[in-house]
Amino acid sequence: MTLFSLYSFYKGNTTLALVILPPAIALLAGIFVIRSLKDGTWVYRINAIAYMSLLIYMIMIGGDGGSKALWSYTWPLISCFLLGYIEGSLWSILLLSITLIAYNSPISQLIERYDYPPDFQLRFLITYSICAALASWFEYSRAYYRQESNQKNLSLDLEHRKLKKEIATRKALQEQLVITAKTDSLTGILNRGAFWERAEQEWDKHQHLADTISFAILDIDHFKKINDTYGHPAGDEVIRQVVNNTLSCIRTVDIIGRIGGEEFAIIMLRTASEDATKIANRICSAVSQQETRYQQDSIKCTVSCGLYSTDNEQHSLDSIYQKADQLLYLAKKTGRNQVVTEKESDLIT
Repeated sequence: MTLFSLYSFYKGNTTLALVILPPAIALLAGIFVIRSLKDGTWVYRINAIAYMSLLIYMIMIGGDGGSKALWSYTWPLISCFLLGYIEGSLWSILLLSITLIAYNSPISQLIERYDYPPDFQLRFLITYSICAALASWFEYSRAYYRQESNQKNLSLDLEHRKLKKEIATRKALQEQLVITAKTDSLTGILNRGAFWERAEQEWDKHQHLADTISFAILDIDHFKKINDTYGHPAGDEVIRQVVNNTLSCIRTVDIIGRIGGEEFAIIMLRTASEDATKIANRICSAVSQQETRYQQDSIKCTVSCGLYSTDNEQHSLDSIYQKADQLLYLAKKTGRNQVVTEKESDLIT
């Protein structure tokens, strides 16, 4: 339109050029302004008024053989595309109505207007109406299928979110089931099966690296008497308290598990006998000094510990467990509330 305006100036048609230039400037400005707006409908409407005014003027002057009137066929397509099929159809009808009124009003006698033949006027009215109807139908179809597509996309998005949430829930549940399957429900440490699984893994590493490894077995002294005196719920609370005391004394890299009712096993990695003995003695001391409160009762208990350390890769995991278990039996037999190692067992026996 800008080029057409300049061309009209060049040809000496100043009136046409001045009519075309404002709509052209409005359209160009609208292109830049609409980028910064969330809703640019009002920009479309301003441009629609400018462009429609230009079309009305072009219909009035006609041009060569009334060819300028043919530009009006672009209006239904543009208005429906920019403003939707309902408002666009109204703008299409508005252009035709204003043109008919303006062309036949007394004011039109004051300007030079093109004299269209009756048959041209009829053909123009019919073809413009068909063009407007088709433009409205095409835009309606486009809007309908776009809405259908948006609804399907929304439905798919909701299904995708549901599926994603369900997968996350199932994954979390699966992870929780794995944790539950490996965790002792009373104490929160490894259960017997999970402990031996971890122990086998660490034992394989021990055999490759030939590091010193210490195996300790703890057993609560006179636990049956505690259950008989205070009841099994109180006994459960004692077990939890013993585990808490033990966890406060060992390192995070050490492996602890409940392998029996009141029996626990600890694998201390890369820990020599002397250091492991200090840790085991700290556990015995911590347990003996701690009172377990249950309802109105205050319960004291002790633990016995058998500790075996080795850097000999010829041993098996089962053999060092048996040796630690024998040392635990010796600790029980010789007074309880103590740690017995292989070195001390030689002195005792």
